[in-house]
Amino acid sequence: MGFLWPFSTQKSRERSRQKWQAHTAEAEAVARRVFAELAARFPSLTMEECPEDPVEISIVIPEQDGCRYRVSLNLQNADELHLVVENFWLEWFPCTTPRVAELYLEAVSGFLSGDYRIIERHLFGSRYLSLLQKPTAGGWKTIGSSNSLGAGLPGLIKTREIRNVPPA
Repeated sequence: MGFLWPFSTQKSRERSRQKWQAHTAEAEAVARRVFAELAARFPSLTMEECPEDPVEISIVIPEQDGCRYRVSLNLQNADELHLVVENFWLEWFPCTTPRVAELYLEAVSGFLSGDYRIIERHLFGSRYLSLLQKPTAGGWKTIGSSNSLGAGLPGLIKTREIRNVPPA
């Protein structure tokens, strides 16, 4: 017999389990709608579902004409939408919040269209920061970041742009 929280009943545990199942089903439905919308927006791109990956839903957009980098999209941890490109990894959650799903769709669409870019900062050959940026009237605005080492040292930092610029 497993550990029972004090004062919990079989009925309350069952209600909690049912709420969790409903939440994960809703998140999966949202993710599938978002991935279907991306497929509709970019019909020339091959998108492959990878059911063997250890996440709820995994979609891979391989390198191909119109996509210069391998892009991984997934739903994991019940309600997190993830975008992975090269060393960049960012999550949006909870995806059951409509604005969160909309921001994810906007970010992935922006990258796939070539409008958004990822800037990587490297120190001594190792990436320490990646920034997802969208264009603004005055330049670029960071909408998300992914880091691995912490702050870099000025003068020793190299910058690399990752941008999907589809063929004309």
